[in-house]
Order: sequence, then structure tokens, then C-alpha cells
Amino acid sequence: MLDYRQMEALAVVLEQGNFEKAADTLCVTQSAVSQRIKQLEERLGCLLLVRANPLYATEEGKRLLGHFKQVQFLEQEMMNQMPGSEERPFLKLPLAINADSLATWFFSAMAPAAIKARLLLDIKIDDQDQTLSLLKQGVVMSCISTQSQALQGGLSTYIGTMPYIAVASPAFIKTHFSAGVTRQTLKTTPAVTFNHTDNLQHQYLKRFYRIQPGEYPFHTIPSAESFVDIAQQGMAYILVPELQVAAQLKSGTLKEIAPGNQLDVHLYWHQWRLQSPLSREISAALIKHARKLLPQLLKH
Repeated sequence: MLDYRQMEALAVVLEQGNFEKAADTLCVTQSAVSQRIKQLEERLGCLLLVRANPLYATEEGKRLLGHFKQVQFLEQEMMNQMPGSEERPFLKLPLAINADSLATWFFSAMAPAAIKARLLLDIKIDDQDQTLSLLKQGVVMSCISTQSQALQGGLSTYIGTMPYIAVASPAFIKTHFSAGVTRQTLKTTPAVTFNHTDNLQHQYLKRFYRIQPGEYPFHTIPSAESFVDIAQQGMAYILVPELQVAAQLKSGTLKEIAPGNQLDVHLYWHQWRLQSPLSREISAALIKHARKLLPQLLKH
């Protein structure tokens, strides 16, 4: 049987990024943390942690970390069902969610289940094309991704589609697109991307205007909410979920620069196949509410 103190040491080292912080978190010495991980590696006969800068888990370490996260959640859930406590403790649920979903529909869909189950959300934010890697690494229990293919041992469920449109302020449109929105004008007009892994802007320009990455200027702003601010200030045009700018489109503070050029992003809820009853209940509730909030363009 695996020693869960040893697995906890591995998990905390990976979460904190070094042995010193992990030791402080666990209230033990760095030597004790290192010894626990070494004993676990000897027990399993494989390397679990690459001691580089930064530290990172091997493939075996990632699988073990995923197992430990599941066990942690199951243990918390079991404790909630035990007598002897007037008030149920909170359950911590690690998730990987893309910033645009957080800025628009996610909390409306998650709130009913989170309140009922007394969840504390531990959310990792990344691009919707990258979140699945965090599930694979064992960092989170579930994620939202654009990838339809489930991981081995996992489940993938279509939850809806987010239509993305390009918008800008009327003044920006007048300044930069007086000659029209064309391949030539877009190659000299600033756009916005979320981070270096955000490919949506690249996909949009490549699909509709045959513009390749590197052929146009862009800001990098790692805040979905700030996209709207930067557009309203006349600093760039933005590619955002239509849901996020509905009010601005209605008021006229932002306008579509190319009506009809819509990029549909299909979203999937990924989770491990082996789940507790509560995990299944949480996932079912989120999927149900997400499908009420998002357009349903694919069969499910």
C-alpha cells in the first residue's frame, strides 16, 4: 500500500515549486521532505520528480499526482459524510478553466453545485487549448478544453460553443479601417492575445484573411476582462466571446469590425472516468447549466 505522507510530500513540492516552501507548508525539514519522496521513488522503482530548476514531475510522477488528488477529494467527501460535526467542512476542488469562460458563463453554471456541495474552487487559468495538459499532469480534477478526445481513463463531454467576434471602438474603426477591414489593413493594426499559447487570434486571421502568425502586431494582455477595456480605450481591436461584449454592442461603445466572420469554439468538460458520487453530481450539474447558457451547435 502506498504511503500517503510520501505522496503528499511529492504533491506539495510540485505545487510550491521547491523543497524549502514545501517543508514550511508541511511543517517538517527539507531533509524530511526529500527523504519521503526518495522512499516513494524506491518503493515504486522509478523517478517521480526531476530535481531541476524549476522542478517538474516525470510521467510516472504525473500519474501518481493525479491519483493522489483523487484520493484527497474522496477522503474529504467521506469525512463530510461522517457524524460528529455540526457543520460539514468545505471540499477543495482543483479545476483548469480558460479565462474567457471564467469571464462569462462559468460561475453561473458552477454556483449551484458549488454552494450545495460546499466547494472551495482552486482554479488554474490557462488557454482553452492548454488546460487538458493540467488534467493529464494530475494538477486538477477536471477541466474545460477545446479538445474533444478524452484522455486515457477519462471522459469528455460537449458542453456548448462560444462564438467569437472581432470588435473595436467606433473611433478605432474610423482611424484604422476607413479603407475597410482587409488583409492589408489588419496586417498593420494592433490586436490582442491572452498569452504566448493563445492561438485564437492566429486562427481567426488565418481563416478569414490568410494572415500568418508574425504578420500582424498585437498586445499580450493576460486578463480576459481587460480585453474589453483596451478595446474601449481605442488601443486595439479584440477577438472575444460575443457573450462577453453583449452590453457594449447594444450600447454602441463597441462594434463588430467584420460582421459574419465568426469563430466558433466548441468546449468540452473533461474528467476522470473513476469518480465518486459527489464528483459525478458536480459534473452533471455543471454540464446541465452550461448547456443552458451556451449555444448548442453540436449533437450530444
